[in-house]
Amino acid sequence: MRHNFGKTFRAWPTRSGKIIILVLLLLLFSAWNAGENLLYLVFGGVAGLFLLSIIAGYGSLRKVTLHREAPYAVYRNEPFACSVRIGNYKRIIPSISLRIEHDKKVKGYVLRIPAGHQATVAIEETFHRRGVYTLPAVNLSTSYPFGFLQLHRSYIDSVEVLVYPRIRPARLSSRETMSGAQNVLSRIEGEGDEFFALREYVYGDDLRMIVWRISARLGKWMVREMGIGNARIVMFVLDTRRAGQPDYEEQFEEMIDLAGSLMVSLLKHQYSVGLFTPDRMLACGRGISQERHLLDHLTRVMPVEAKDYPEFEIRARRLTSEPMRVIGMSPDSGLWGQADSVSGIAILDPGDVIYA
Repeated sequence: MRHNFGKTFRAWPTRSGKIIILVLLLLLFSAWNAGENLLYLVFGGVAGLFLLSIIAGYGSLRKVTLHREAPYAVYRNEPFACSVRIGNYKRIIPSISLRIEHDKKVKGYVLRIPAGHQATVAIEETFHRRGVYTLPAVNLSTSYPFGFLQLHRSYIDSVEVLVYPRIRPARLSSRETMSGAQNVLSRIEGEGDEFFALREYVYGDDLRMIVWRISARLGKWMVREMGIGNARIVMFVLDTRRAGQPDYEEQFEEMIDLAGSLMVSLLKHQYSVGLFTPDRMLACGRGISQERHLLDHLTRVMPVEAKDYPEFEIRARRLTSEPMRVIGMSPDSGLWGQADSVSGIAILDPGDVIYA
């Protein structure tokens, strides 16, 4: 593995260092004005301490590597742990009093790393926007040994992290109807009139659906899965064509967060879920692997120009003839709740979504 010894090296005096510089200037002026050898000796001693501070600090940061490891994916606005491995590749001299800094904030601290050894520190990072990012540059700094100088070395590595949309437990209101399916359920999690299956209780299920006798026999909560026609395939159609409304970017991110929350909630209830946008499509599937694929796609979904995808509505209209439920979503608030907004697909009103 290639060693990352940092890119730039910087140093500037601390508050005590500025005082020492001022003292040096006063001593030099006094010695030159008075011509006293003792003052020159004092000046030389203080200057030697200042020079020693530079040499020792530079020695601590010399031949020091930094490598980071981060999760494959994290959620927007949620802190996550990042592992930082610092290696001292000097033969004799240890690295002492190293701070890991980012945006002028101390993220981690290592007191001492002997020559030829490594230290691992866990630091916390947070991404506030959805997308694919590399970890931001960090600094290793030290003010060893006297605190006169703050010495920094910058480190950049190419660790890539997927930032998923914010996910919250969500479900549609009890009377939400979805278009585009044959024998469609009247709700996603519902009290239909046809028994479908028994399954283990999931947080947010209606307590009235609990089968008490079977739950007592098995020692865990079991609920009845009810429905009409048992249509359990759901396709989300996201209209990501750019609009001219002032708050479009904010509404777009809210749409992605809402879509991700509903998708994950449906998958946890054993539904088969897919995604369709002007520039990408993911076939319906179920399980943990499908959840990861959906979130990966949602991470990369960005607004597109309508002129680049003239056949979007035609392709979306074909979905309504398939035996699946189709949920339309748009960042345009003027389309929310309309029954025939995009290619015959009803657009979901966020107000019909209930967060657990």
